[in-house]
Amino acid sequence: MVGSDRLADWTARFEGSRRRFEALGAELGDESANWRPEPGRWSVTECIEHLNVTALTYFERLEPALRRGRERGLLADTFSERRTLLGQYILKALRRPALRLKAPRVFRPARADLDFGDVCDRFRGAQRTFGELLERASGLDLGRIKLPTPV
Repeated sequence: MVGSDRLADWTARFEGSRRRFEALGAELGDESANWRPEPGRWSVTECIEHLNVTALTYFERLEPALRRGRERGLLADTFSERRTLLGQYILKALRRPALRLKAPRVFRPARADLDFGDVCDRFRGAQRTFGELLERASGLDLGRIKLPTPV
């Protein structure tokens, strides 16, 4: 498949992240997972909920984008490195040491009184969905598929 080596690498990295998440979750209880290091900072539960909200927001855009890519026949024999200016900026930012930026409102947890177990279960579901989307992306020329930003 097109880009299958790249997608296999992403899938392996994704699986490693999932294992680290499960190890972290096993060590935390509700009280420690909901502890905030200082006012205005998020707890572990809120951080995971931020990932849930972000994932679901992007899934709403990814699924139709992948479907349109297949319908339009956007296939290739190799993985495309073509990127938009915004995409290049995001990739560069992700490669740098962590920056502290305020999350856009669309990606913020809706509330602070979250159940750690429930948030973790939804995170696992989002991870399964992401894995399915990675499989659906196999064979597509991802550099030619446009994904609108929710921000």
